[in-house]
Amino acid sequence: MVTFFTLFAFRFLIKLAASTLKARFGLVTRPRKSKSRSF
Repeated sequence: MVTFFTLFAFRFLIKLAASTLKARFGLVTRPRKSKSRSF
């Protein structure tokens, strides 16, 4: 199914982008552990 493949690719891209953003912001906000509720 083309729709299933597109949905899977979309989810994979979103997961990859989320992991990248998490890693980037994790590197930025890891030193201050006192402010864990920044989001």
